Amino acid sequence: MNIIEINNLSKHYNTGSQNVFALNELSISVKKDEFLAVMGPSGSGKSTLLTALGGLCEPTAGSIKVDEIELYDLDNKSLSNYRREYIGFVFQSFQLLPYLTVKENIILPLITVQKRTRTQNKLALNILAKVGLKGKENRLIEELSGGEQQRVAIARALINDPVLILADEPTGNLDSETGKEILDLLEELNAEGRTIIIVTHDQEVKARATRTINLKDGMINNKIAS
Repeated sequence: MNIIEINNLSKHYNTGSQNVFALNELSISVKKDEFLAVMGPSGSGKSTLLTALGGLCEPTAGSIKVDEIELYDLDNKSLSNYRREYIGFVFQSFQLLPYLTVKENIILPLITVQKRTRTQNKLALNILAKVGLKGKENRLIEELSGGEQQRVAIARALINDPVLILADEPTGNLDSETGKEILDLLEELNAEGRTIIIVTHDQEVKARATRTINLKDGMINNKIAS
């Protein structure tokens, strides 16, 4: 069963006299529970694809369906609800707030959801245990290692129990051993039934993924073996 259907997706930008295609009539299907690695050189359209899937980058042409929902037919409120209910974002630079505690960072996505503080705290503690950070809920972000900060970012992505995790170079700022630990965690989440799409240059991610697609100039590059 496919959870994502991308058909003839294009995104172009006008830069002076040039019309630059970040994506060029791209078509991809992604199965439910798949662990997909998206690879390619800088400027190939990887990050544009990820932000489009996250409801953050309206395409110039084509369509994206997630769970049979035509994404860019949604109004702004519905698109915001989609991001909150379906998507967990994980970034290379963690995107954590240093003046908040670990727990406070994790529950940030719940600000717009009417859940009691006790419920929020319970959710945060349960997820911290899942990502191996039990007992560190009151630490400030600067007191954590890079690997621990990425675990906090993954915990934040999980707080609304998303079906789809979108990760942009999640091991890019980590040493190889810590990167492997993060990939172990993502594999566990995939085994629990979450669909994971990772944009990456990391060959270790490719080795772990159930499928790899390679982009070049906003299109599938069939000359590179997956």
